[in-house]
Amino acid sequence: MPCNEEAKIQQVIEAEREWLKAHLELDVEALARLMADEYVQVNDSGQLVSKSQVLASFSGGKRHWDEAESDEYRVQIYGEVAIVYGRWRATGQNA
Repeated sequence: MPCNEEAKIQQVIEAEREWLKAHLELDVEALARLMADEYVQVNDSGQLVSKSQVLASFSGGKRHWDEAESDEYRVQIYGEVAIVYGRWRATGQNA
């Protein structure tokens, strides 16, 4: 793997770690910065949820994490786009 690609992979993993920290701290500003404007999430009911809806869900007081962690990252770089797979585990309340 070329050194440049390894540096990109490390940047993606660092962003994932920032994402985890922002969730754990319910840092809506950091989450907004880390999400693309086009961000869409599939919720547990199979519905598509927009970035603004996801961010609003952090402000309702119905969510908190006692602990959260992620690992087993697999990153694939496609030019300026990266896809990361991993494992995310948390305990707490999610609505």
